[in-house]
Formats: sequence, C-alpha cells, structure tokens
Amino acid sequence: MRLLDLPLNFRRRHAPAATANNTAPRRAPAGTANETGPHHAPAATANNTPPRRAPAGTANETASRTPAGSVAAQTAVPQRTRTATTSRAASRRARTATASNTAPRRARADKAGSRARAGAVAALAALSLVLAGCGADSDDGAGGGDGKTLRLWHYESATSAMGIAWTEAIKQFEASHPGVKVQFEPKGFEQIRQSANMILNSDEAPDLMEYNKGNASAGLLSKQGLLTDLTEEAGKRGWDKIGPSLQTTSKYDAEGIMGGGKWYGVPNYAEYVMVYYNKDLFAKHNVRVPTTLAEFEAAMDTFVKAGVTPLSVGGAEYPAQQILYELALAKANRSFVDNFQLYKGKVDFKGPELTYAATTFADWVKKGYIDKNSAGIKAEGMGVAFTQGKFPMVVSGSWWYGRFVSEAKFEWSTFLFPGNTLHPGSGGNIWVVPKNAKNASLAYDFIDITMKPEIQNLLGNSGGVPVLADPGAITDPKSKELIDNFDKVTSTDGLAFYPDWPAPGYYDVLVAGVQHLINGTKSPEAVLDEIAKPYDDNLASLGK
Repeated sequence: MRLLDLPLNFRRRHAPAATANNTAPRRAPAGTANETGPHHAPAATANNTPPRRAPAGTANETASRTPAGSVAAQTAVPQRTRTATTSRAASRRARTATASNTAPRRARADKAGSRARAGAVAALAALSLVLAGCGADSDDGAGGGDGKTLRLWHYESATSAMGIAWTEAIKQFEASHPGVKVQFEPKGFEQIRQSANMILNSDEAPDLMEYNKGNASAGLLSKQGLLTDLTEEAGKRGWDKIGPSLQTTSKYDAEGIMGGGKWYGVPNYAEYVMVYYNKDLFAKHNVRVPTTLAEFEAAMDTFVKAGVTPLSVGGAEYPAQQILYELALAKANRSFVDNFQLYKGKVDFKGPELTYAATTFADWVKKGYIDKNSAGIKAEGMGVAFTQGKFPMVVSGSWWYGRFVSEAKFEWSTFLFPGNTLHPGSGGNIWVVPKNAKNASLAYDFIDITMKPEIQNLLGNSGGVPVLADPGAITDPKSKELIDNFDKVTSTDGLAFYPDWPAPGYYDVLVAGVQHLINGTKSPEAVLDEIAKPYDDNLASLGK
C-alpha cells in the first residue's frame, strides 16, 4: 500500500518539478538533479549550487543532493493579529461580551474537536495496522513485498557456466522455500547497463540482479544510494570468506570507489581475460602457441599471409577495449593499475603504457590482425564467429568458456596474453540488492544458495571460475585448465580489473576510442587525448 504515488519520469535529461513544501522528497529518477546517472545532464540543484563538472560524454553529477527524507522547504506560519480597541474599557467590554457569546460555540467546538481527534487517532491506528500488514511478510528494503515472489534479473545465457549453475540454484531455492516462486527475467548486459539508474529509482526494481562491478558501475549506484548495504549480511552469512582480491569489487566507499568501505555486492564467480584459440587452425597453418608478445605477433603474421584474419574482434562493445588494455598492461606494473583504477597517483595518458597500447592497436589494424570491419561487430557476433571457425583466435573473458564448450565443433584451448604478468580480470559481476527491493530477505537467501559448494562445484565443472568451490570436486579437464590459469594470475597479484571502470560513462568513451583506431578516423595521439579528458574531469569532480 502506498500513501503517496508520485509519477516517475523515465525520459533522459529531464528533471522533476520541485517537491512540495514540508514534504520529504522521493528519490528522483536518474537524470535529475538529485540522482544523476550516465548520460544524464542535471538541472540546477535545490540550493542553486551549480552542478559538479562531470566527464565529457558521461554522467554529470551534482555537487550536493537533497538527502532522502529531508525537508525541501519550510513555510513560516503567519501569526494572527488582533485589532486594537479604542480604550481599555472597550477592550474589556469586548472581551467580556465575546466570552459570553462564544461560550456555547466553544463548547460545541470542543466536543467536535474531541470527536475529530478521536476519529483521527482511530484512523491512524487503522492505518498503522494496514501498513504493518503490507510489510508483515518481510523486513525487506523498500518493503511492500508479499514474501512469495523473488524477482531476479541476470544476463548470463542458459548454456554459460553461470546460467547452468543459477538455473539449479533457482530449483533449490524454490524447493527450500515452499510457496515462493522465482520470477526470472533474462536481460542483456547492455540493457541493464544503460537503464539501471532509471529502473532502480522506480517501483519496478527487482529484488536481486546481476550488475557490473567497478567505480563507474556498482560504485556509481552505491554512491547514488540505489543499492542496499550488504555489510551485515556478508558477515552473518559468510560471504566475506572469499579471497581478498575478489572482495575489492564488492566494497565501495562514500565516493563509490572500490576496494574499501561497505559491501554493496557479492561476486558468485571470478573472471579474467585470455586468448582462446582454434587448435585445428593452428595445426593447419603450423602455428605454435606463443609465449611472448613477439611470438604472438609472428603467429598472427603467419595467418595474415595465408589470407586468414587472426583475431575475432567486437569493436562495438567491450572486447576491443580489452585488447587495448592488454597492450597497455604489457608495459605496466601494479603501480600503474593502482593509479589508473584506484586513483592512488597521477596517470600519464601519453606515458609508455597507454602510448604503446594505442599505437600498437592501430598497427595491428594496419597489419591485418584486426579486421577493419570489426568496429560495428558486437560481442555476441564476435563469439559466434569464433565458434563457427571463422577466426583462429579471440581475446576475451572466461564468461565465454561454457558456451565455447557446448557450441564450438572443433578442438580449442586457451593461453594467457603472451608476456603479460597483469591481465584484465576480477571477481565476477556481482549480485546487488536494489534499495527499492520489496523482498530483500529472499534475495539474501538466494545469494546464499549460489555460494553453496554444490552450486559452486557445478559452476566450476560447467566452465566457470568459482569463488568457494571444493578444488577436489572439479573433475572436468577443460574446467581445471581454466581454473589453473586463473590461479596463476591471482598467485602473482595479476588481476588488473577492466579499463572502463575508472569513471562514469567511460565504457562508451573507450568504445568510441577503439572504433576510431579501427576505422583510422583518429590518430593514436588524438584517441589518447579523447580518453584522457573524461578521466581527468572525473578526478577533478572527486577533488583528486
């Protein structure tokens, strides 16, 4: 039951009207002055403070927001005035006459007031019972849940390791919660990424959803107050037993910067980027698995000479920027990663790491390692092309492993990006509980089930990287290979996160940058300038 149902406006770049005086404002939709997400320009704030400067092409974040539950404005109550009499006597006579003439009316008014007050008390008591009834089934987030339905969103395919494991988790959840149903709604990665702010600001928020981690994603939503603080549940339920390097993307401080502060998400799996290769094509062209970057380029030269484009690339989404980042990491150390991702020091975009990355990426296009038509290819098209045997290699994440196991009709394997000690990777995308979740306690129970050894072992044997599995229970040979490579990366502190994390909207900035490199429409130097500005603007907005 809702006492007040204010309309939510979901159109981008549109701010709501001011709230009524003395009314605590509801959290505003994304794109408003109160809560601004990626690609939304804020209106002026309530106190006329100009909005904080935000990265070009990214979220404009206001410097101050009216706290939820605060009073928007206070209206002074006018004092009543009394007309003066011409004399004290007249005044006394007037008061005497007034007292005499109004006594019956006052008595009647007193009786009416008593009845009104009694009615108001009764109404409030009834309202309290109704409200208590609305939330009787749960103690959850925004409340109002029926305790009988868990609304779940995630974007893993049914044949992926996570999709297989979570389908089993849904069965176990419903078996252990009689009368409760899971309402699963599959979503696309881009669909959730682009609309999360708007959906989570509304009554349509799910109880639990998979969401991208990092400063620009989960960090931004936590800063905006759209996610539930899971710190207490993480300690109580043992979610904090995952490895320290995997906890980095689960916790965010007040500025939405990962690595510290409170738990706002729980990774159910881990992930990292590697090179998948078609063993049949390698054998056909007499190419050996490279162990250095020079050998890697020599292998690609062999394929190009045979008329085969070596790499399947998706320039329209995340994959191409991960190749750019791998090249930067070829010249980087842990200090560079900490500066770039955690703002621990200055990042020089014309330094050796990023200069080498942009220059080499452009060279790879010129040499034919990367198809010039790949700027318009999405991740799905890239992966499918590899499974169809059209390309000998693809540089992408462990999230493809399960699909390649089930869909590729040729022998394939993997190797880490040659020569690198640092690799894109982290704890996997995280379970988050929206602040407006109506059945949060059911969401906590579901997270618990996905962390059970039984589900974790299934995830591992289906081609995923589990975070709490029994190593002895992983029996599938290809899965063991996947997990062994991940262990190699983590044993040397080699997880370098992902390039789009540092700033809100940075994903789109990097997509545009690599598309320019693929199309040849901008030089590497110009692309570096283009991706440096939003990054530096974001730091300025944080006072760093």
